[in-house]
Amino acid sequence: MSTFTADVAGSIVPQQPLPSGNWSIGGTSSWTRGANTYALTVTTGPALHYNASCTTAPRFDAGTLTVVATRGGRTATLTIAFTACGERTVTRS
Repeated sequence: MSTFTADVAGSIVPQQPLPSGNWSIGGTSSWTRGANTYALTVTTGPALHYNASCTTAPRFDAGTLTVVATRGGRTATLTIAFTACGERTVTRS
């Protein structure tokens, strides 16, 4: 699932750059290769805020992206918290 909601209603225009807005992501995937089983879960919370006026990539200035990966019964979590244009804090647990 991926949903983008522009800050200003009606401002998404075909063939034009994306306006500022909130992007929510959520989903899971799993697969098996040989004897190994893998799973991946991606969520946002709060939603990522895309800021079209940012000049530094990534153009998010708020929000958190969390990725939970499981392999062979072991789980790791990667959290990316966006704090300002192009600024982020990454933690792994």
